[in-house]
Amino acid sequence: MQPVRRCFVISPIGEKGSDIRKGADDLFDLVIEPSLERFGFEVIRADKLNTVASITAEIIELVQNADICIIDLTNHNPNVMYECGRRHETGKPYIMLARHGEKLPFDVNTIRTIFYDLSSSREIRSTVKVIHSIVERIMADGFQPGGSGESLASILDVLKRIERKIDDVTVSPAIRTASARVTNLPDVAALIRKLGDPIQAFNYALTQRDVLLAEALLPRIVGHTSHESYVRSGLAQVAELGSKIAVTEIEKEFTGIEGWSEEHAEAVISSYVQGVFKQDWEQRALEKLSAYFQALRKKVPGAGSISLKHKTFMLNQLARLLYGARKFDESKDIAREVVSADPNRPAHHTNLAFTLVKSGDPAERQEAIRHIDAAFILADTERYRSDEELLDSLVRLYCEVENGPRVREVFSRLSKLNPEKATVRAEDGSIQQYLAGN
Repeated sequence: MQPVRRCFVISPIGEKGSDIRKGADDLFDLVIEPSLERFGFEVIRADKLNTVASITAEIIELVQNADICIIDLTNHNPNVMYECGRRHETGKPYIMLARHGEKLPFDVNTIRTIFYDLSSSREIRSTVKVIHSIVERIMADGFQPGGSGESLASILDVLKRIERKIDDVTVSPAIRTASARVTNLPDVAALIRKLGDPIQAFNYALTQRDVLLAEALLPRIVGHTSHESYVRSGLAQVAELGSKIAVTEIEKEFTGIEGWSEEHAEAVISSYVQGVFKQDWEQRALEKLSAYFQALRKKVPGAGSISLKHKTFMLNQLARLLYGARKFDESKDIAREVVSADPNRPAHHTNLAFTLVKSGDPAERQEAIRHIDAAFILADTERYRSDEELLDSLVRLYCEVENGPRVREVFSRLSKLNPEKATVRAEDGSIQQYLAGN
């Protein structure tokens, strides 16, 4: 008999009879349970356990080991933020929710958030369908890790680390200097005291996109996790926010890059590339990773040394760096190589299309349209139907090739998935004319 899958719901709960409890119960009863009932999940929420209301060993076990976590970020509840950070660190699947109109501090380019509205049955049904499709994709992928970081060794380790005095002797001078700029500020110390330990404070800094605070907290988290997790969950995420210091620190790790696991390499390099873009350091990154990418291109997928998914993912990063360094022809060659190797991932088509749409060559523009349309077809499959990043890319690309009907169609789908992202995209003047139907 197959074991029952568990979904742990991380949400603000509030006192019995309070508005917060009513909202939590409505979300649980009207949206979350209906989204999962056909899959046979056991759906669990903390107040339904025989535990106290604080962060207990039983709750931490569920945060870390449930097959899926559904996280409601509404009102930025401190316990929710803590548990959210713990779930992210495991790398296991999660679905982020927030009430419609909530202003979240999360980077919408990296963390999907589904905005729900319980005011009408139509909106409730729409949200249920979106969650349903995401769960289907997670199950089809075999509950593969999708976030950064690794599982903590044990619940006891977590509890012990909360009490451990931080020892930052091994922290590099660059990180120590960044910490010294702000660690004496009262709000930093108060934040750590309020949230319980530096890792919780660090997760909060990430949600606030506060680069200086995150940099200051990097030395504080060194003793709380493995070195690999520190690089992957710490340096990488701060680099992605735009920290020059974190980007530089990641570069020092490249000496051991050949020994990285595929999952670790993908998480760190993709975040590094994002950070590089914010500094206009694409050429520098190409030089730092030149030997790595040369060796990568020679590896044959399926021969035991590398998977096809990993090779195409990393070559995509190379194509992005080349494009950012204005080496457009080289970028196109790599992007074409990626599409040829794995044509079933829409991101491969959109990345190539972005390198082609600016071309003055009519043939390349037609090639771009073919790849945009290929990505559009894939975007309508179960696996990618709720991929808001893909829809956002398609809106921009269809705008580039002046296909107004498709701009409106894809934008409508994006609006249902993520109204906040759609609102930001709609502010682009070049897109407004198509949304107006002109």
